[in-house]
Amino acid sequence: MALDVKAFDQVTHADLQQLIDNGVAEDRTYEYKLGPIGNSAEAKKEFLKDLTAFANASGGFVVIGMEEKASVPIKLVGVAVPNIGAEISRLENIIRDGVDPRLVGVQIRAISGPGGDPAIVIRVPRSWNPPHRVKYDGSNRFWLRNSNGAHEMSVQELRSQFLASATLADRVKAIRLERTNVIMQNAGPVSLRTKDCMAIHIVPVASLIDETAVDVERAYALYDEFRPRFPTSLSRDYNFDGIAISADIDKEGTVGAYTQVFRTGVVELVVGHVLYSPRDGDPPQFLRINPVEKRTIEHLPPICGGLAKLQIAAPVFVMLSLINVPGSRIQIDMGASRTLDRQHLHLPAVTFDTLNLQGEWHRAMKVPFDAMWNAYGEPRSPSFATGAWSALKM
Repeated sequence: MALDVKAFDQVTHADLQQLIDNGVAEDRTYEYKLGPIGNSAEAKKEFLKDLTAFANASGGFVVIGMEEKASVPIKLVGVAVPNIGAEISRLENIIRDGVDPRLVGVQIRAISGPGGDPAIVIRVPRSWNPPHRVKYDGSNRFWLRNSNGAHEMSVQELRSQFLASATLADRVKAIRLERTNVIMQNAGPVSLRTKDCMAIHIVPVASLIDETAVDVERAYALYDEFRPRFPTSLSRDYNFDGIAISADIDKEGTVGAYTQVFRTGVVELVVGHVLYSPRDGDPPQFLRINPVEKRTIEHLPPICGGLAKLQIAAPVFVMLSLINVPGSRIQIDMGASRTLDRQHLHLPAVTFDTLNLQGEWHRAMKVPFDAMWNAYGEPRSPSFATGAWSALKM
């Protein structure tokens, strides 16, 4: 079985042996290396050349500990090193220090078989921000992979890569703007109870550069990962775009929040009623800014975990928006803030290199949260007063 049709953490020694049995030669997807990567500058640059060439093309695999003849694998010999964990750490350091811009999403595993030394397999995903150059030891070269191996990129190939990277950023922006227009008109998969809302869009890079297709039935089964974190009135349904999970459903069928999991892997979470009035009878005009932060923090880990279970690869773009909130304010110590000067607030996007959001991952949200407070005339989000995010007392 080809390595690219299995989840990387499920690749086994038998899969590597099958490369030999099937005579899978080195091509635009596979590179075989007999022994450990050497410590010389030239050995490291050759290693980085292979990785960046894959990243700048369609991605691929480097198998270390595979003997080959005329580019065809003939024997899995493994990597004879004293400490395989230390060897993997060394390779990670070489990749981190020797490539610009940094490679995102590279995975490295030691795969053991029945006896003998383990092989090291490196998965290099197709990059979302190419071209990458080898910068190790004074090198400044760009490489690209094709069926004949790696070659140095031409001026035209470099120009195409830079243009493609810019186009990718435009596509991410276009997704947010298109979905904002849909939400603004309440034309989403379900009817939202209020026009004012917050929206979180999680856009896997793979959905932009490949024909990613989510297993919709599997996504339906994983509704607990994707659902809005409301305790009551949950409902899930298939639709043309994928699946929709609704929460806080009233008698008329309108909802307080919903999640749409698109078959492309994009996820849209919308939570309504983000504005309130401090006095009965007054129109809602104050933003529930602390709950907006809290809902963002509590929803992202399970949703990203759900994407991982659907075998969607990192990185992902995360975009927080406030929709239909013109003229709103926030309550501060001195009373009320200044009035928001726009209908929608599209906060800066954040990129996550992993879908396993643990530890202090929420530090990455400081930029959009600060921007949200800036929009109301405040210098920063007070939730990061201690460095890490912590919920403010209401």
